Amino acid sequence: MSKLYFCNDDFDLEREYCHPHFNQLLPDDFFISILEEFAPFGNDEGWDVLDQLEEYYKKKGEKLFLLDFLDRFLKRWEWETHVIIPKLKITEVEEIFRIEEEYKYFLSILPQIIIATYFGQFKITGIVDDWLKEIMENTINQQVILTKERIRNGQNDLSKMIKVVNGESTRLDADNKMTDIHLDYLNVLNKYDELIRQIPVRKS
Repeated sequence: MSKLYFCNDDFDLEREYCHPHFNQLLPDDFFISILEEFAPFGNDEGWDVLDQLEEYYKKKGEKLFLLDFLDRFLKRWEWETHVIIPKLKITEVEEIFRIEEEYKYFLSILPQIIIATYFGQFKITGIVDDWLKEIMENTINQQVILTKERIRNGQNDLSKMIKVVNGESTRLDADNKMTDIHLDYLNVLNKYDELIRQIPVRKS
């Protein structure tokens, strides 16, 4: 049985509690930040996902069926996994915004959950399930499309995704835009896109 890496009893997110593969491929402290909103575990949902995922692994060990965990977590938001996850493949902007009208927080909370589950599994086990990688790729692609659209249109609402960035409030700039914050998020998404090509995958 491979060693699984969990935070200590105080739930400190330190390097010694992360899998060596995680530390090797993700040396930037951004990936263990609990303060940076765009970091995998730096927002409320991401931190909660990691906490619950560790508890689930402690109970199930390597026999854990990660899709079962994701299904249970999404049900907190009254989302059915088999219904909501396929919608991450949609790339037509107007259609995506229509989904948000039906599933509140689809554009903000769902990405946080997927990103935290992906990096959480990698942090604990040193590998990621291939089906989860595909979901992560769809999530990143969809978020990139939406963020570019918001920059293009000068939209200033990232909903619950944005609360505090780098310790500063999300005040609008002189033109009543949040372009810099959108660009920061886009840079993070591009970083994620590059990394998921390198992170080892386990065939399901």
